[in-house]
Amino acid sequence: MAKKHKHPEHENLESWLISYADFITLLFAFFVVMWSMRTDNPPSKPVIEGIKRAFNSFGEKTAAQQTVVALADTGGSPAIFAMEPMYQNIEAGIKQIGIKGASVNKVDRGIIIRIPDEALFEVGRAEVNEDFKKKLDSTGTLLKELPNQIQIEGHTDNVPIHTAVYPSNWELSTSRATAIMRHFVERNGLPPQKFTLAGYSEYHPIDTNDTPEGRAKNRRIDILVVKSDEKKPLQATPGIKGIIKPVQAVEVTPLAVH
Repeated sequence: MAKKHKHPEHENLESWLISYADFITLLFAFFVVMWSMRTDNPPSKPVIEGIKRAFNSFGEKTAAQQTVVALADTGGSPAIFAMEPMYQNIEAGIKQIGIKGASVNKVDRGIIIRIPDEALFEVGRAEVNEDFKKKLDSTGTLLKELPNQIQIEGHTDNVPIHTAVYPSNWELSTSRATAIMRHFVERNGLPPQKFTLAGYSEYHPIDTNDTPEGRAKNRRIDILVVKSDEKKPLQATPGIKGIIKPVQAVEVTPLAVH
């Protein structure tokens, strides 16, 4: 009986083809990221939609293709793409600290940690409540790990204030933002140059000022973790010694009249 000769098995080419396709896909994703970082104008919507359609047409996507589609969903911005895990970490951290009424929100400018003023301050005052300082310490530790700039924003309701210390809600909202910044710098060791401040008085409400519940929501401190590609705000970064510096007088020589 003739012996059967075993034929050598053909090498499975599919495995290396898939790896090669993933490599090309990731290389494409790399160039998309570099393009979006180096161009002045962000990728147009038709371009982004075209990328998504192309990779969605494959049916079941590989991990590399899922990465490209996720990047396209963020508008092609690597900064926004990178903010998602940061948002999740901040949200988990604030929940663990246990600040009553606090929330973490994603906005166009970055990530906002929103804290109601009743947890932080007495009515009409800007000194941080003693029993809240440990929770603010924990918040400072959380912020210290972030490379991003931080903007602290003070907000009030529309109930007027007129005292010797705070002539209006402008002064109160700005002083409260300053108090939070001082705490992070002096107690938690965050660098002053990491911060900018804003006092918005009553003019950036998030709810109605016609009810006690709405006014309570409007009285707040917003701690904004600035998106890394966000333009810096116009406010100058304040030092510890004060917010407003006096403007020096300029001598003007009048023009001679002929």
